[in-house]
Amino acid sequence: GDYVRRWLPELAALPTKYIHKPWSAPAEVLSKANVQLGATYPERMVTDLSAARRATVKTVIDMRRANLHLNDAQGYDLVDIPGQAKGSMTRLFTKKEYRLDKSGKVLPFDSSGGKARGGPGPGRPHKKAKKATGPMDKWVRPRGGAK
Repeated sequence: GDYVRRWLPELAALPTKYIHKPWSAPAEVLSKANVQLGATYPERMVTDLSAARRATVKTVIDMRRANLHLNDAQGYDLVDIPGQAKGSMTRLFTKKEYRLDKSGKVLPFDSSGGKARGGPGPGRPHKKAKKATGPMDKWVRPRGGAK
């Protein structure tokens, strides 16, 4: 709350519990802190965050559909970076939920954080990672502090 109190002095008198969400404070708490939503401090701009997020995702996907030539076959953004060879495109990371195939369909993904295709899952066990070795190995101390 210190940051908010410093840079938004109109909220400085609010209890910490409400400093980041002044619209959730009861009327008497707002009054005591001299905060009048819509007068001394703006009303909440987004009241339904889930709906706003869905609308934003739809807008981004619509924009990407209108520019399919700037997506590669895996749905990643392609951008022309000034100074690169003429016509060469650089592939950028693209959030999974925005990746489109060449026809404009959203590529499948698991919104819970897992992989929809190709990753570990039923019938696909995790591969054991190989131990990395390299020139820095002699500088890294093993656990316990011994060299």
